[in-house]
Amino acid sequence: MRLTVVHVGESDHILVLNLHHIATDGWSQPLIVEDRTLFYNALVAGEALPAVDEARLQYADYAYWQRELLADDEFMAPHLQYWKDTLTDELAVLELQPDHPRPAVMTSSGSSLPVMVSGDVGRKLSALCLKCDAPLMRGGLAVWALLLSKHSGQQEVVVGMPYANRDQPGTHDLVGYFVNTLAVRVCVDAVSASFRDAVRATSTAVGEAISHAYVPFVKVVEAVGVVRDASRTPV
Repeated sequence: MRLTVVHVGESDHILVLNLHHIATDGWSQPLIVEDRTLFYNALVAGEALPAVDEARLQYADYAYWQRELLADDEFMAPHLQYWKDTLTDELAVLELQPDHPRPAVMTSSGSSLPVMVSGDVGRKLSALCLKCDAPLMRGGLAVWALLLSKHSGQQEVVVGMPYANRDQPGTHDLVGYFVNTLAVRVCVDAVSASFRDAVRATSTAVGEAISHAYVPFVKVVEAVGVVRDASRTPV
């Protein structure tokens, strides 16, 4: 971690924290800000610093638990088998029509396109997801899968989904890298299937992937025997 204080005015400063992604994730960011704010306010007010509970769960405890879990072949076997069954059966590489050939080696010369969804559309999607007994995030993933299906002409896509992976007690208020990428295989028929069918199918696929999220993504890639290639990898 690197820390810098930038002086921008007579009494104004900006605190810059640079943390490697190996040590923190998106969930951790507000926790870090909250902790720094509490300590800063205490120092400014001349008060005692907030007590740190040394007995609470530490990230090292979680790392130890995860190593023990991954070494338990009997426990991991059905989870590894799920990913093998799901991702080794003729996986199609997503074929989109780009305006330029995709390079074999990833570069930073690409661009981004911001997309805004109106509040009205968001509320309608939320209401539909409620009728389908699916979380809003899974409805959004169904939209994305249908979009990819429409532009690729493929009825099946594999979408990478970040998962917070904080199901274990005591991890909700812990700073560290917990997030795992889940390769969700979604089968959609962009022509004949209804959107509700797509939401339900996507929600089921996500639920199954989450129930087997004990396997880190790198282990999934090893288990299914996929060669990691920036331009042609289906997972």
